[in-house]
Amino acid sequence: MPSYRIFVGRVPLSVTTDEITARFAKFGKIIDAYIPHNPITRQSKGMAFISFDNEEAVEQALAHGKHMLGGELCEVKRADPKSDAGSGLPSVSAGALITTGGGGG
Repeated sequence: MPSYRIFVGRVPLSVTTDEITARFAKFGKIIDAYIPHNPITRQSKGMAFISFDNEEAVEQALAHGKHMLGGELCEVKRADPKSDAGSGLPSVSAGALITTGGGGG
């Protein structure tokens, strides 16, 4: 099944899923809109994922360039279709894992 999903970055923390949906609905039918939150603080991570029902909607959203949400310009990219261990969410590639602390000594 093809993925018709976009990534929206630099989303202000105050923006809601309803605002995201209202902003992007003009490009096509939205199947899902998701704003990841920190599981401990429950604060937005400043990004969103939007799934459309067709490729044309994705292309139109991307062609628009940056989008205004919560008074800020947000970047829009095609979401990576790879899933993270079957979670259904696009994977994020950090390049390197950095850890701090630890025992040693």
